Amino acid sequence: NLTEGRDYLLSVEDVAGWVADRVLPFLRRLNENDAEKSQQLAARITESFLSVCRDILLVGLADDAFKGQVP
Repeated sequence: NLTEGRDYLLSVEDVAGWVADRVLPFLRRLNENDAEKSQQLAARITESFLSVCRDILLVGLADDAFKGQVP
Protein backbone atom coordinates (compact mmCIF):
# COMPACT_ATOMS: atom_id res chain seq x y z
CA ASN A 1 0.00 0.00 0.00
CA LEU A 2 1.43 3.35 -1.07
CA THR A 3 0.09 5.20 1.98
CA GLU A 4 1.75 2.74 4.37
CA GLY A 5 5.03 3.14 2.50
CA ARG A 6 4.87 6.91 2.77
CA ASP A 7 4.03 6.68 6.48
CA TYR A 8 7.03 4.41 6.98
CA LEU A 9 9.31 6.84 5.14
CA LEU A 10 8.00 9.73 7.25
CA SER A 11 8.85 7.69 10.34
CA VAL A 12 12.36 7.13 9.02
CA GLU A 13 12.62 10.86 8.33
CA ASP A 14 11.65 11.59 11.95
CA VAL A 15 14.32 9.19 13.18
CA ALA A 16 16.85 10.88 10.88
CA GLY A 17 16.04 14.19 12.53
CA TRP A 18 16.49 12.65 15.97
CA VAL A 19 19.84 11.15 14.97
CA ALA A 20 20.98 14.50 13.56
CA ASP A 21 19.86 16.48 16.61
CA ARG A 22 20.64 14.10 19.46
CA VAL A 23 23.29 11.63 18.27
CA LEU A 24 25.62 13.31 15.79
CA PRO A 25 26.71 16.04 18.24
CA PHE A 26 28.34 13.32 20.36
CA LEU A 27 30.61 12.44 17.45
CA ARG A 28 32.08 15.97 17.54
CA ARG A 29 32.73 16.23 21.29
CA LEU A 30 36.33 15.54 22.16
CA ASN A 31 37.21 16.86 25.63
CA GLU A 32 34.37 15.72 27.88
CA ASN A 33 34.15 12.96 30.49
CA ASP A 34 33.11 9.64 29.00
CA ALA A 35 33.52 11.17 25.54
CA GLU A 36 34.92 7.95 24.12
CA LYS A 37 31.95 5.87 25.30
CA SER A 38 29.51 8.48 24.03
CA GLN A 39 31.26 8.63 20.67
CA GLN A 40 31.23 4.85 20.34
CA LEU A 41 27.52 4.67 21.12
CA ALA A 42 26.76 7.54 18.75
CA ALA A 43 28.75 5.82 16.00
CA ARG A 44 26.85 2.54 16.53
CA ILE A 45 23.47 4.31 16.45
CA THR A 46 24.46 6.16 13.27
CA GLU A 47 25.73 2.97 11.60
CA SER A 48 22.51 1.14 12.48
CA PHE A 49 20.36 3.95 11.12
CA LEU A 50 22.35 4.05 7.88
CA SER A 51 21.98 0.26 7.54
CA VAL A 52 18.20 0.62 7.83
CA CYS A 53 18.25 3.36 5.19
CA ARG A 54 20.30 1.13 2.88
CA ASP A 55 17.84 -1.72 3.34
CA ILE A 56 14.90 0.57 2.60
CA LEU A 57 16.53 1.67 -0.64
CA LEU A 58 17.36 -1.89 -1.66
CA VAL A 59 13.78 -3.03 -1.05
CA GLY A 60 12.45 0.06 -2.79
CA LEU A 61 14.61 -0.52 -5.86
CA ALA A 62 12.97 -3.92 -6.26
CA ASP A 63 9.56 -2.20 -6.39
CA ASP A 64 8.57 -1.00 -9.87
CA ALA A 65 6.32 1.75 -8.47
CA PHE A 66 9.24 3.07 -6.41
CA LYS A 67 11.62 2.87 -9.36
CA GLY A 68 9.18 4.92 -11.41
CA GLN A 69 9.40 7.75 -8.87
CA VAL A 70 13.21 7.82 -8.73
CA PRO A 71 14.70 10.22 -11.29
